[in-house]
Amino acid sequence: MELSYEQLFDISEKIHSSYRKLKKVHASLKLEFINLEKEHETLRKEHCTVDSDYMELLDEFDSLNAKHENLNSEHETLLKKYFDLSSEHDTLKSLYVELETAFKELDTIA
Repeated sequence: MELSYEQLFDISEKIHSSYRKLKKVHASLKLEFINLEKEHETLRKEHCTVDSDYMELLDEFDSLNAKHENLNSEHETLLKKYFDLSSEHDTLKSLYVELETAFKELDTIA
């Protein structure tokens, strides 16, 4: 079967029309791809910033944790000193009471 010139022309027009549509879709997809690449780059930079901030927070946490451990150690030392001083105070207080009693006895004898 042989096609007429008009039929071939119609087919050619349809092909050309489809090609133009595909070209528009391609341009639209290319533009969308470029926008997605830009968005990807922005998100990548944000991720790097967040990652950097996260690492800084981890460092700060480690620093605060070390300070906390030092403070706990100092607290334990001070607590031990407090108990030692309290014990020494009780000893001195009992010696004072003994001396006071001894002086009272001396006063009653004299």
